[in-house]
Amino acid sequence: MKIKLNQTARASTTDIGKLEAFLGEPLDAFFRKFVFDHDGAEPEDNTFPFDPAGNHRSGVRRFVPVKDIPSLAGDLELPPKCFPVAYDSTGNHVIIDQTKGGSVFFLDHEVDAPPSFLAADFNSFLGMLEPPTGVPSLQPGQARTIWKHPDFETKFAKFLKPKADPPQ
Repeated sequence: MKIKLNQTARASTTDIGKLEAFLGEPLDAFFRKFVFDHDGAEPEDNTFPFDPAGNHRSGVRRFVPVKDIPSLAGDLELPPKCFPVAYDSTGNHVIIDQTKGGSVFFLDHEVDAPPSFLAADFNSFLGMLEPPTGVPSLQPGQARTIWKHPDFETKFAKFLKPKADPPQ
């Protein structure tokens, strides 16, 4: 994996057993070990492509804690043996479909379409996560103008430095 995960508590064997009972079958050994070691982990900033051409990207904000997976699968109305494993920062989910050999998909909540295929298995999906690149950075003086909301100074006055009096 090209990114680091924060240290989290381990999933309990009881919670893993409840998830396996919910699915009606054992978890893939790699995914089981991952959640045992990294339950609910929040990775460092990352991206992954979620369309075949690689033009659209998302990133994992947090992996779903094992104890939350069954209820979230119900909330998302996922089919049997399909379950969420990660959240992105805009309300979308990464899901595993056990009926498709443990393949990993991206579920975009804003699109009325089937989930997009990401990887053949969870281990391959983790290998897709990479640090963001191409983030623009501006040098001092490079931005000539900006737009600011008319209420900005009023709303955020307590956070702004007092304006200096103009020279006399």
